Amino acid sequence: MNILFAKQVGIINFFWRGLKIKFIKKIIKEKFIYQVITKNNYNIHKWDPSASEVFVTQCFSDWGNEYLFLDSVKDRNNYYFLDAGCHSGYFPTL
Repeated sequence: MNILFAKQVGIINFFWRGLKIKFIKKIIKEKFIYQVITKNNYNIHKWDPSASEVFVTQCFSDWGNEYLFLDSVKDRNNYYFLDAGCHSGYFPTL
């Protein structure tokens, strides 16, 4: 157990959402869909610990960089975005 991560997320939230995602992963086959802060659907696969972190932190997994990212792309005219190096696709989902 990562004590620092638990403190950042909040001890109660860490245990509650941690147990909840473990239970969800036991009953699903491959993935489940989670709605992120922008109301888009994000696939959380059983094999992906980064996606589980998005669930446990309630979309605040990167210390607020999600909001900085959304602010930087809000006035873009096109709908293309290249996410190089990310394996779970969280930022493009935003």
